[in-house]
Amino acid sequence: MGQVYGVMGEAYAELAALPRWSRAGIRAWLDEAAADWREMASVRRVANAAAPAALRSLGEGRTQYVEAHERYVAMPAGPPERWRGVDPAEARQRALMAVLQTESFLAAWIAVEWPLGTADPLRLPADSLCHLLAPAVENNSAGAA
Repeated sequence: MGQVYGVMGEAYAELAALPRWSRAGIRAWLDEAAADWREMASVRRVANAAAPAALRSLGEGRTQYVEAHERYVAMPAGPPERWRGVDPAEARQRALMAVLQTESFLAAWIAVEWPLGTADPLRLPADSLCHLLAPAVENNSAGAA
């Protein structure tokens, strides 16, 4: 799981490092995150197979999961200037929802090989991420004016 946590940590660091969040930037980030997931799909399949036993454990596996996700959430929720006028607790919840949604979608689509019949499987997740991150995207737009 360390490899999976590392790849996802790098992905969220890249999202947080974007100088401005825009629909195009978020979509480009999501395209890259999906490519990274494809590279580690076989590792993720093994992790998914072990997940039921790991989730029953309140030990090291749970701790590692929580700590990794705390880091993921802190990255996009962190820069206060990006979230001007947004309660920090709301920014954190929006970041958490974005992380969990991204991870769940990519796990189902790529690692589990969930069949999708859409021409652009990343369009809806990108729209959803833009919605969740909208206050920060809007703040970026306002700053450019």
